[in-house]
Amino acid sequence: MGNLLKIKTPVHAILIWFFGASVITILIMVLSGLSTSGGKQIPMIVFSYSMYIIPSGVLLICIISPFVYRDWFRKYWFIIVIIAVIFSVPFYIAFR
Repeated sequence: MGNLLKIKTPVHAILIWFFGASVITILIMVLSGLSTSGGKQIPMIVFSYSMYIIPSGVLLICIISPFVYRDWFRKYWFIIVIIAVIFSVPFYIAFR
């Protein structure tokens, strides 16, 4: 069990964050949709907030990874840079 929770690379951390946050977002959307009445758009509001929260977490992991995973980052720095560029697109679109 201890080996299962060990995060060996920043890519693993990004995947855990991305899929974990996506599952939690879907659960919150479904549960808030069941408890709202009429025309309230709470599930869509949760979805729109998640479009900035999930990339923010990925970018934060990309910024922290050179300090936490030094040896891995020296070999595979380009992977983190590519992921950071891809996940910074929503912020570019929103704030241009």
